[in-house]
Amino acid sequence: MNDLSKENRILDAATLEIAENGYANATMARIAKRANVSSGLIYFYFPKGKLQVLLSITVRFWKILNERLENQLASISDPVARITELARLAEFMLVRDNNRLYLAKVLIEELPRLFMISDDELKDTRMEITVENRKFINTIDTIIRDGQNQGVFDGSLKPSAMRQVLYGATEMLLYGLFIKASRNEDLGYGKADVKKTLDSLIRKFLCKNP
Repeated sequence: MNDLSKENRILDAATLEIAENGYANATMARIAKRANVSSGLIYFYFPKGKLQVLLSITVRFWKILNERLENQLASISDPVARITELARLAEFMLVRDNNRLYLAKVLIEELPRLFMISDDELKDTRMEITVENRKFINTIDTIIRDGQNQGVFDGSLKPSAMRQVLYGATEMLLYGLFIKASRNEDLGYGKADVKKTLDSLIRKFLCKNP
């Protein structure tokens, strides 16, 4: 098994551990057990410990998402089809099975609590997250501006504000699915409703003539 495979296995195990037990209660020992590696190996890859692991989970997600978006949007010109494909890909990476719902929970619930913690030795990892997140945001804003320039999307609203509505709605829908799956609290909708709701939001909110 190569280094990247070992690192990914550790990050997969850490995602489950943090999602199930919360960052504060997650332990490196249990992460090692889930990944079937030694605790020493985890510290070899992540010498700064649990916070570095959490940030690395986030870096990996954004990099994979942005790479896939770049590939899949290259052949699509229609703004509605482009923004829909973006939503589909994010949904696929975060919704399709419980393991991905664990990732959604880590990104939405655990990371924001810790991101403001100051650690100069992890500033490069934090910057990676910022760069990748801004790349994703720029992709959304570019699609919206293109749609407005073509008269497809409502031109009376700021692209950044429209993006925040989409971003926030998607985040809360995904988090609700995690609550339902992990805590057995029925919020009144399921995975199929996420797709249907986002499709409707794109058509009725973004589009000039839905």
